[in-house]
Amino acid sequence: MKISKKIINGIVDRDEHSFNMIYHQYYKLIRHIIYGIVKSHETTEDLIQETFMKMYNNILQYDTSKSFKYWLIQIAKNTARDYLRKEKDKYIIDEEIVDEYPLEDKHEIIEDELLQLVRDIVDNESYEIIILHIYHRLKFKEIAEINNSTTSAVIGKYSRAMQKIKNELKSRKYLWKQLKN
Repeated sequence: MKISKKIINGIVDRDEHSFNMIYHQYYKLIRHIIYGIVKSHETTEDLIQETFMKMYNNILQYDTSKSFKYWLIQIAKNTARDYLRKEKDKYIIDEEIVDEYPLEDKHEIIEDELLQLVRDIVDNESYEIIILHIYHRLKFKEIAEINNSTTSAVIGKYSRAMQKIKNELKSRKYLWKQLKN
């Protein structure tokens, strides 16, 4: 769903309903972007709040001729990268998904575990491309715009990452069969 000028104007006017609409529409996307960078659920939640507050406080800087989604993604990326620069030696990768980030829905736990598996197999840029393309259904051209890249470079990185995932899963399946015998 494209964000209408009415919603943007609502945020400019500090309308809570407009803010909530944007928050709920983009929460998962922003969560995936930030977690892909910082790899900590607790930190991700803090940075999501910071991202949306930056969006809210800087809405007058948004160029309405450009995509709101890309603008918000850029805020999220910059917020996460700024955090890493500041906390370079302090941040810890969270390995225990369920204990550290209690989720109510078992499907979300499985989804997070699958995303973690993909994260472990591919580099951060490839992970982001996969999430944006598969989970958020962005076209490769849109992803290229977000990453300041070419469409062919994004497609190539996506294809290599998917092949790497496929090979790794085949390898793990083979090892599992060997362990069972």
